[in-house]
Amino acid sequence: ARRPHAEKPPMTLTRVQVGELVDACGNLRDRFIVELLYGSGLRVAELCGLRLSDWHLVPSAVHLGCKVEGAHLHVIRRVDNENGALAKSIYPRALPVTKGLVWLHDAYRAERDSVVEAAESDYLLVNLWRPPRARALRPDSVEQLFVRLAAKVGFRARPHMMRHSFASEIALATKDPALVKELLGHHSVVSSDVYMHSRWSDLRAAVDGHANAGGQA
Repeated sequence: ARRPHAEKPPMTLTRVQVGELVDACGNLRDRFIVELLYGSGLRVAELCGLRLSDWHLVPSAVHLGCKVEGAHLHVIRRVDNENGALAKSIYPRALPVTKGLVWLHDAYRAERDSVVEAAESDYLLVNLWRPPRARALRPDSVEQLFVRLAAKVGFRARPHMMRHSFASEIALATKDPALVKELLGHHSVVSSDVYMHSRWSDLRAAVDGHANAGGQA
């Protein structure tokens, strides 16, 4: 009989390593990309497909026809993106956005919109310094950014590792695979199992709790 396949845990980065990547960025756009990937769990194609209209950073967006409360962004699959960025999931989802990401978004937008051509584009991430300026950033450009950043910091770093890091930390904090599924846009909750790992302290607390409930010393 074949042995069951033991799935390896996904490759992740620590918060300290993410901080090093952020510090290695040479401009606000690149820092925003790193922070957004780490703070949202977006896939690269989802990131590059974002439009300005997908961001709702006001307490209430009811006037925009959106019932989601608080600052958030929408992930929408579009087949006509000029940069070929195609979201994997056909189901749209909304993701909460932290105050830190709102600040970075606003700072990047100030830099972005100072470029006349960029200000006329609805794509969130665009070329700002190299021609063709204002063209939507391609997924392979984000991959290349991480290759450059990895060379600077001296450790392996790829965009998808940011997604894994986000999911692993959310899973560790919440112990809720259904929540991880919704945030990552997985089709099935089973896909979130790879992130559901417990720390030794969690195991110890569970055993001690079981013993105390049964009256054991």
